[in-house]
Amino acid sequence: MTNLTTKATRGLRYGYYFGSRIMAALVAILLVQGFIITFSRVEGSSMLPTLAPGQLIVINRLQTTFTSPKVGDIVVIQLGTTNPVRMVKRISAVAGTTIHLPTGETAVLQEDQFYVLGDNSSQSIDSRSYGPIPASAIVGTVTTWLQ
Repeated sequence: MTNLTTKATRGLRYGYYFGSRIMAALVAILLVQGFIITFSRVEGSSMLPTLAPGQLIVINRLQTTFTSPKVGDIVVIQLGTTNPVRMVKRISAVAGTTIHLPTGETAVLQEDQFYVLGDNSSQSIDSRSYGPIPASAIVGTVTTWLQ
């Protein structure tokens, strides 16, 4: 009878051990998914042919905390405070770069400013419309996209 009790106790300990590890892993996954990476679907055609409407993208929210986006990076930006809008755009110019504005004038991007464009320029509302964006408007870098 004691042998059976010992086996049952051991089984409970193993169950608790593995159950607690699985719960810790699930909590870690949820934290990573919510704060470090997020998933989103592309809306609109401004990033064609690179990204198509409905395509699933993975957004790395932590990368821009440690490194500044570079020209060519695809980022998710959020503009507006009352009704914030998120858009996917490509970094076209960074601080210190001289840009040519649609008005024909030129300007130099200040520190922590970025000029973003959509790959499909005829269908994109981007920095040509609303000007340079602050670094704080960048939600994260698009690291992966799935078909």
